[in-house]
Amino acid sequence: MLMEQKSMLVLERSQLDFFRREVSAMEEELKRGQDLVIVYSKLVGEIQELRSKNWLLEGETKKLRIRVKQLHRVVNQKSRKSVKKLLKCLHELGKKNIFVKGLEDQVKDLKANLDLLQEEKEVYMKSSENSEMVSVEDHRRVLEKHEDLKTEVIYLRWINACLRKELVRNGTKYEGALELTVAADNKNKWGKGFCWRLL
Repeated sequence: MLMEQKSMLVLERSQLDFFRREVSAMEEELKRGQDLVIVYSKLVGEIQELRSKNWLLEGETKKLRIRVKQLHRVVNQKSRKSVKKLLKCLHELGKKNIFVKGLEDQVKDLKANLDLLQEEKEVYMKSSENSEMVSVEDHRRVLEKHEDLKTEVIYLRWINACLRKELVRNGTKYEGALELTVAADNKNKWGKGFCWRLL
């Protein structure tokens, strides 16, 4: 009888140990489950935070796209205005260069005429010394014409110097483009006519 009770006690103790191990395993499993719930809750919170940030970033991106389009439009408008201004400046420089070339040609012609008149003056002077056929009036007229031509040459040289100075000042920035413009304008027949009309 005692042996049976002892055996039952041992069996119950074994069952109790088994149940303890089961409870301990269940407690560990429950703890792992709680840890997973905590991790899951953190992940859900991070995902929601990321979604909020993503929504804000999308809003900022839309604003930036609108701003970029506006800036692009403004830059294009300013670029077109700058190109028009540059072309206008090149055109003006081309016209002034043609005008200066016309003045240079006129100065050359006037200088040639002046030299010719100087020669004629010398011839008249020699002739007047050797002969009384040349009247005083003709001599006076030649001298007046000579002085008028000298005055005109001085005036044209002054205009030429002023235009040269302006071309040097304005032409430095657009020198390469100006050469192309002048080369194209010199091929047109209206260039010289325009220059003479300005005079």
